[in-house]
Amino acid sequence: MDKKVNAHDEMVLLKKKGVAARKKVIEEDILRSMDCDYYPNITQLAVAVADRYVQLTNDKISSTTLLRETGPYRTLLNRYYKTEKRIRGEYRNREAELEEDLLMAELELNKLRSDLADARKALSKSHEEMDVLKHENINERTAEGVAPEYSENEISAYMAMFELVNASNDFGIQIDGYNITKMGFTGASTVLIKTEKCPAFFKWFRENKLIGEG
Repeated sequence: MDKKVNAHDEMVLLKKKGVAARKKVIEEDILRSMDCDYYPNITQLAVAVADRYVQLTNDKISSTTLLRETGPYRTLLNRYYKTEKRIRGEYRNREAELEEDLLMAELELNKLRSDLADARKALSKSHEEMDVLKHENINERTAEGVAPEYSENEISAYMAMFELVNASNDFGIQIDGYNITKMGFTGASTVLIKTEKCPAFFKWFRENKLIGEG
């Protein structure tokens, strides 16, 4: 009785060792070096693996054996092939990443819109203040009584506007000397601030040759 049991155990052990050796060759020498996703279905992948196995070992193994759902080799094929479950998981992960990227882009865009709105208000206020200075204190700006074209306050306001636009280049905000525009995701350009809105700013911008820097 003991001899029969031992003989059975030896056969099982030998079989398991053979399976382990074949799995090692299939994974390390075949699957890892193959473009598994090249094959249109897992059956064709199994045929290619079986052919390659014969070439490497001179030992036959059938694609049917590799594909058997309850067999020891199917898990290897599933691990390396683009199974439906794996693809669904990859799509879900990618969708989650895209949703997070979109949310971040929307938050950045909202902040940019707020910054631009504040800049417009500041620029408008600066223009009002400059008009008052031009009319009331024009003779006090220089010792000779000749007023410079732009006051220090005007230049400060224009520089602040320029720096804001310059810092927003990554979000598609650009200035061409006549308009401030935003390049959308589709490549279409939208005018945010026209020359008519702030003519003095754009005139100052062009005169100071900042176009290449914006």
